[in-house]
Amino acid sequence: MPVTHPKAQRVKRWERKQKQGERDRRLQKLLKEKKQAKKAERGPALILKHATKKLTNARYLAAVDELWDAARRSKLAEPDRTRAGWPEASATYLFALAQLAQRHESWVRRPNTWDVRTHNADRQFASLARHLLCDYAVPGCFESAWFNPAKSAARKEQSWYIRLGRGESLRTAKGLPCELTRKAAHFVARAPDRLTIRQAFRWGQLRAMDADPALIDALLASAVGTDFKRDGFWLTVVRFFVNHPMLDRAQVGPIVDYLHHQRYTNQPAMLIDGRVVEPGPAQPNLSMRGRSPEALLRQVRRWHGRLARLNDHATPRHWRSCGVPGLTRVEGDGPKAVLWGLQELCDSRELIAEGRRMRHCVATYVSSCARGFVGIYSMTRTQGSEIKPVLTVEVKVAERQIVQARGKDNVRATPDQMRVLGIWAQEAGLKVMPYV
Repeated sequence: MPVTHPKAQRVKRWERKQKQGERDRRLQKLLKEKKQAKKAERGPALILKHATKKLTNARYLAAVDELWDAARRSKLAEPDRTRAGWPEASATYLFALAQLAQRHESWVRRPNTWDVRTHNADRQFASLARHLLCDYAVPGCFESAWFNPAKSAARKEQSWYIRLGRGESLRTAKGLPCELTRKAAHFVARAPDRLTIRQAFRWGQLRAMDADPALIDALLASAVGTDFKRDGFWLTVVRFFVNHPMLDRAQVGPIVDYLHHQRYTNQPAMLIDGRVVEPGPAQPNLSMRGRSPEALLRQVRRWHGRLARLNDHATPRHWRSCGVPGLTRVEGDGPKAVLWGLQELCDSRELIAEGRRMRHCVATYVSSCARGFVGIYSMTRTQGSEIKPVLTVEVKVAERQIVQARGKDNVRATPDQMRVLGIWAQEAGLKVMPYV
């Protein structure tokens, strides 16, 4: 029986080990290629899943593939990443990429020439959208057009974005919320990033009418900011404020509330001779012609008084919380400790009492609160045994925005109060609008 030399045995074992290692490497390579192919197929499918309409033509599918190849190098391809500060589930970047892909015929550059130059997802998307569609600067507020889940509104807003990116005027665009003069269109194209798209149109109108910054901020926080259905009347109101620059801008909100209530809000139904009569608005033909600031402020004060007396006899109303949690925060130690509180007002009697304490017209928000459109919060500051109401805060629920914060007699919030408001906003997932 032949004897195998130990060295030969070691050589054979080494050869077997090398062959096995080669087979393992080939298997790993095949698995890696299969995984990469599956991932490449999954990527475009993630974008297509968010398309608002099913498009299957070859050019569209090719655009989706190109867009995915560019986006996979950034944070935009992460399935659950949403736009900062947006609570809507549709505000994912994959949804926005699907909207960009549907506009592939308007691309002025290809996705493969886009460079990722930032780690911030918001700036990455802004850079990609402008790379694909723009030869000229577009205000950042118009980027929300790509995250809008409402198909018809999104289509219009996206067309405005593309027009601005081409350097064209918005004056002749379709579906504008208001008419624009040449000067107003010029300012809309330079609107601040902090605004919404609708506010950008109003901001452009106000700038064209030579409104000062304080007046613009006050009007954007009021019904004038987004009510374009009654544009003719509200522009006369704006002209009134522009013509009276010495009028305290803290009174702009209360005056607008008064005018809206008098001209557009129906009075309570009355029972006359057994019939229910709807009186309609108190002054449906109210006009700004011939009015003086002093007389108008007297009317506002009398209206507040009548409103308080009427509310005393009104049936109390209660509503569910809007879902935004309040705040309890202790700052400091010992006898100098301060307790800050923010509590939602969910009863008409609480709103009336808040309006009387702070001497403003928050009681007019009963209907909006009851319907869930608005949340009203009272900020208190407690030191020792003294509990002091300092601020009334309005939150737009759907947008999760803090749009108003006013102290006694409608004075603006102090820096200390704004600091606490910012802490609450961060904890509650709200956005403090810059004009607050």
